[in-house]
Amino acid sequence: MNWITLLLFTVFANQPQPFLDEPLPVFPKNEFRSPLDIPIALSGNFGETRKNHFHMGLDMKTNEREGLNVYAIGDGYISRIGVSPFGYGNAVYVTHPNGYTSVYGHLQQFNNRLAQEVRKEQYSKKSFAVDITFPQNKLLVKKGEVIAFSGNTGGSGGPHLHFEIRDAQERTINPYHFGFIVKDDVAPVVNAVEFFSQDADFLDREKKRIGLKKVGDAFVSSDSILRINADAFGIAVNSFDRMTNSTNSFGVYSITLSDNGKDVFTFKNDRHSFDEKRMIIAHLDYPVFLNEAFRAFHKCFVEPGNKLSAYSAVQNNGKINLLDGQVHQLTVSIADFSNNKSLIRLNVVRDTASGFFKSNSSPFTILLKNNFLNVYNTDSLKLSIPGDCIINTTKLKVEKTDAKTSGIFSAVFTINQSLEHLLGAFTIKIKAVLPTFLQNKAVLLWRDEKGKTVSKNGAFESGFVNGNVREFGIYYVGIDTVPPVIRPVSFSTVKPVHTSKKWIFSMSDALSGIKKYDVYIDGEWTLAAYDAKYASLAVINENKWTLGEHQIRIVVTDERDNEKVYASKFIY
Repeated sequence: MNWITLLLFTVFANQPQPFLDEPLPVFPKNEFRSPLDIPIALSGNFGETRKNHFHMGLDMKTNEREGLNVYAIGDGYISRIGVSPFGYGNAVYVTHPNGYTSVYGHLQQFNNRLAQEVRKEQYSKKSFAVDITFPQNKLLVKKGEVIAFSGNTGGSGGPHLHFEIRDAQERTINPYHFGFIVKDDVAPVVNAVEFFSQDADFLDREKKRIGLKKVGDAFVSSDSILRINADAFGIAVNSFDRMTNSTNSFGVYSITLSDNGKDVFTFKNDRHSFDEKRMIIAHLDYPVFLNEAFRAFHKCFVEPGNKLSAYSAVQNNGKINLLDGQVHQLTVSIADFSNNKSLIRLNVVRDTASGFFKSNSSPFTILLKNNFLNVYNTDSLKLSIPGDCIINTTKLKVEKTDAKTSGIFSAVFTINQSLEHLLGAFTIKIKAVLPTFLQNKAVLLWRDEKGKTVSKNGAFESGFVNGNVREFGIYYVGIDTVPPVIRPVSFSTVKPVHTSKKWIFSMSDALSGIKKYDVYIDGEWTLAAYDAKYASLAVINENKWTLGEHQIRIVVTDERDNEKVYASKFIY
């Protein structure tokens, strides 16, 4: 294996975990009103586990429809408006005199005053997607003023209002602290517990999952004492919350682990920072989360790479040390914000003769360490993985196979599993054999956990296609020479269209993705709204054209500069 070079550079020393226990301020509970004028019912709560992030607000139901009035929850000024085909979609930010900012997302449309500001910016930038900030005295609003209307824009999966409250440091605060509480007298649901060896040989031990049953006031295992063949271990609990008169599943508010009556770990969904959102990958058993329909096992111990600040009262990083030979009585208290609790009680003891953790000394290529820059180089694959991407010391197994199908212009590399996501981006370079005229069409391709081919774009340079990625799995090089597809859906070229508010086109790209689009009517740029989740383009009828014949031209470009033009005459 002398063709493999592994260079380990120390880039930072091990740092203590940032459990600062910063106290929460006294939050105002009576200053704000509801953003809706219907009773608050939730489809998602604060801190709920989502793919790649904790949910940063409340998802308020809007009776499964759009167009409900959305009100400013207090006096303040419009500090920001965002329009995007992704994420929050149409969003309004109101900054209040007490220093907090309320955020309203997935909006259908803005009120007339805000809509005029948005239109002006969109035409100035010639872009549907805009992000506008405003000075303090420009757009003042009063408590109870209608600022927008609820919708389903951006990454929304159905009509609702996404609502947040942020502090002056742009950290999201659990809105429950401000009095936005929904009736809840149902305790969290508990299903199972996972055990992780924390011995020096933890990489060669399989985790262990056990089911739980309710006995008296607590969930327990079928064995009165669990005999564990490890000096130390950590646990993860599978739990979610329910609410009164709701069939939705929600995130739990807090989890506290105690060992023989002493708290050794607490997690609370009080406040989250956007620069920590990917720490959910370290907080959960993330491969299980992806592989089992987002089933959340919350780790009650802290991995070396986990910098989430939602922990407190952490002793020994939440790991249970069994070297004293005594039976340890573990209690896990899982609570919602209304203090409905579910308890787990487990008795554990060290027993080197037990088969609790099974051995799994699987082969690997190199070890990745979370306090080093990990570099792996061969003549056809180069990896540079910063230590702060790594949750804990990890076995890396790299397998190379020749491409067996056409359209692949490199070897195919299997780098661990696609279920393994990292805390940050690392660099991958794959050698590609491409004629010169195709080099600018090269695309780095990845297969996700469901086997779907996903473009990671990348760029061809010096014989390699380079990209920055955040997942392990199967990677190879393809090309994208196929332009996007655009066709009319609710747009007629023969019947007058002046009565329609929008003219809908389908717009999609099969591989690298849409980079840019422009719509021109009679040669002048006009506004069109792109909805990524529906792959649709809505040309806005601005009611500024004369009745009669006109020309529409839509130019769509993908990430590899393949261009598609739709052009037609139409009758307005």
